[in-house]
Amino acid sequence: MLAFRPGTELEGHIGTKLFTTVAVMAAAACTGGQSPQGSSRSAEAGTTAEWEPETAAVLFTATADGRREVFLIEGPDRGPRLLSVEPGPQNFGRWSPDGSRVAYQSWADGASEIFVTAVDPWDPVNLTRHADHDVLPIWSPDGDRIAFMSTRGFELGGERGPFPGHLYSARFDGSDLRQLTRDPLTSSLGPQDWSPDGARLLLSREADGSLELFELDLTSGVETRLTRTSVAEYGAAYSPDGTQIAFHGEADGASQIEVMDRDGTARRALTSGPGLRYGPRWSPDGAWLVYAVEGSAPEDYDVRAIHVADGRDLAVVATPRDEREASWRPW
Repeated sequence: MLAFRPGTELEGHIGTKLFTTVAVMAAAACTGGQSPQGSSRSAEAGTTAEWEPETAAVLFTATADGRREVFLIEGPDRGPRLLSVEPGPQNFGRWSPDGSRVAYQSWADGASEIFVTAVDPWDPVNLTRHADHDVLPIWSPDGDRIAFMSTRGFELGGERGPFPGHLYSARFDGSDLRQLTRDPLTSSLGPQDWSPDGARLLLSREADGSLELFELDLTSGVETRLTRTSVAEYGAAYSPDGTQIAFHGEADGASQIEVMDRDGTARRALTSGPGLRYGPRWSPDGAWLVYAVEGSAPEDYDVRAIHVADGRDLAVVATPRDEREASWRPW
């Protein structure tokens, strides 16, 4: 069985290199209309608004005083702003579709819980309130529901896997809880993203000795396998128009940022070379992907961006902290 890290880097790299620390903690306690210039047309305003990765607001996880916290950078001349102030590690922040709220996971009480808050003021409300671990919050495209994985009813490290559980969804106020998966996941492999039309979720499962991407139909509960390779695929995200999926594929100690059509065809790698890269997330205009890349040390990641069409690559967040799990604020 593959080993997956279930906590601080929940969206992160698959494999033993990033698994050990948080696995122990869990067991103990887990385009919308791109122009040739890369600008995007606002459907509401009917005008072209320039969007640049260097100046767009980006939410990310970084180490502060020895623990994980959620940070925000707005504009090229502003330093990282610490958002989360509660006790314990906080990470995996995700914007609501309108950019007004953030969902994230907190380890303040020993078990991970899902919280929702506005950015200003930062006033988090516990969505899940459960003794077991609830992780990986993903917003529905209408902003009304949040999908997440929960270990409720399972034993960590038991016969079901190191971090087993089901996918659930609830309204953003915690009401109307629904179980989404028929068969449990062996670890924190989803949800990874919610389709723009609200009909499907992305997740990963072990299949034929590898980690493969699947799409869960939320009406029927049927899962469709999207990949069939010897590469471990994870950290997937739908493009804003829903036609493409970005993810990272790992093999032979290195991982690359890749893109494919929604049906699993036309797959191509955007990055190459040694080292680990993970967690791609699309820009609002569908032209760029933001992702984490391993630095000079195993626990030293920076946030970079790559242009999907031409491969331009640039630094987004690079400080002495370890930064990862980044996403740009929606329009």
